[in-house]
Amino acid sequence: MRIRMLTYISVFLFVFLNIGQTCTLAVISGKVTDDGRPLLFKTRDERDEYRQEVKYYNPQGDEKYGHMSVVKWGFSRGSNLYPDVINGAGINDAGLIISNTTVSGINPANEITNSNMYLLNYAISHCKNLLEFEELLDSWHTIKKFSTIHGNFALVDSEGGAAIYEVYAPIQGAKIRWEKFDANNALDNNGNFIGFVVRTNDNQWSPYSGGAAREKRANEILMTLVNKGNISYKSLMRDLARDVCGDVEKVNLDVLKKSGADIDADLEAKDIHNFFTESCISRYNTRFAFIGRGIKAGEDNRLITMWANLGEPSVGIFTPYFPSTKKVPLLAWADKIERNEKEEQIIDENSSSIINDLIAHKGKLHAYDNLVVQLDQLGLFIKEGIDKTVDFTKVLEIQNWVFPTEDIIIEKTESFLNDLRNNSKKIDEDLLYNFSDYALNFAYNDYKQIDEEMPIRFIEWNFKY
Repeated sequence: MRIRMLTYISVFLFVFLNIGQTCTLAVISGKVTDDGRPLLFKTRDERDEYRQEVKYYNPQGDEKYGHMSVVKWGFSRGSNLYPDVINGAGINDAGLIISNTTVSGINPANEITNSNMYLLNYAISHCKNLLEFEELLDSWHTIKKFSTIHGNFALVDSEGGAAIYEVYAPIQGAKIRWEKFDANNALDNNGNFIGFVVRTNDNQWSPYSGGAAREKRANEILMTLVNKGNISYKSLMRDLARDVCGDVEKVNLDVLKKSGADIDADLEAKDIHNFFTESCISRYNTRFAFIGRGIKAGEDNRLITMWANLGEPSVGIFTPYFPSTKKVPLLAWADKIERNEKEEQIIDENSSSIINDLIAHKGKLHAYDNLVVQLDQLGLFIKEGIDKTVDFTKVLEIQNWVFPTEDIIIEKTESFLNDLRNNSKKIDEDLLYNFSDYALNFAYNDYKQIDEEMPIRFIEWNFKY
């Protein structure tokens, strides 16, 4: 009986402690971006669930703002541990861009009452800027009275604010301790202005260095971009979101074996066909990438743009969404669309989406079914059997197909937005939605051709307005 109880406890802790988001966050000040607009970057890592979609939520009850977010839903798992909607990152009607990461503490009881997700959901529907979020932090213990919290929150607002907040309340009902790390004043260790802040899954109140290698990696990439004067939403897509440790030496293990070389663990981890991705930004369990592009002072916040890559970023494709439209193209939220001669039926039974499923299955990188749970012979301890590698040659093949398509989408989106910035009377929610829908279908139709025997490129852009 005791052995069985220990087994139940070990399985519970394994499942519970791994449903949190081990993710990478960054905020970049408009002072260092190529166009003066601040950016928020997020990748979500989650080993047991690939399904993601984009949804717009109208305000409910006392909520002030609706929001468009990358979410998964239907995972409350009972016991109210998490809200039914797990918001990965989103943008609300006031132009607030927000995301977070979970930080693991030393007390499992506190993890059970961690209100990280509830705080994000509340903030995105009630706050318009960083100041209001700070006021919420100071009053959260009166709103969610019997909870703890331990996490990092990233925000960009329509007033130029860009910051990450480390938050902590280890006792139920205690007032949150928090510290703001402002990208607009961010310095390196030598006191030089760098204009960005990165966090993964630890903070000053965590006894663990969760995601330290990824945080170091992200800092290195962004520092290189700053030094080159090349921080933009596009460079975040290509250099950060899709990082599979591209500047780390990779070797062809088969060639080395034929040459008679001694093969050690380090060389095996660098095998180009099974490259170890644990410390990379786009790794074996990364489920989406999000880039929130803010506005400059005086610009219309209807042009705030969400770029989402709904799949493992290294093999997926970014497309634009406009939260001000309050509508999301079907391919980004519907599970499937069934048509006959008389009607069209839209199916949405889970938090996957048509574009998400396509990337998951066409990518063929075993990234979405890699969770293996095993007990030892006594049934006491969990042994993980998770493939943490990618075939780097396959990544490059897919990117060689995707990048030309994505380049067209980026170029056409930039031209479209510039036209609207210069002719504000043209700004129209239906126009923005139609553009987003066209761009997503453009990406989808071309991506479908990957690995087909006789692929046909769909790269003729015909959007008219």
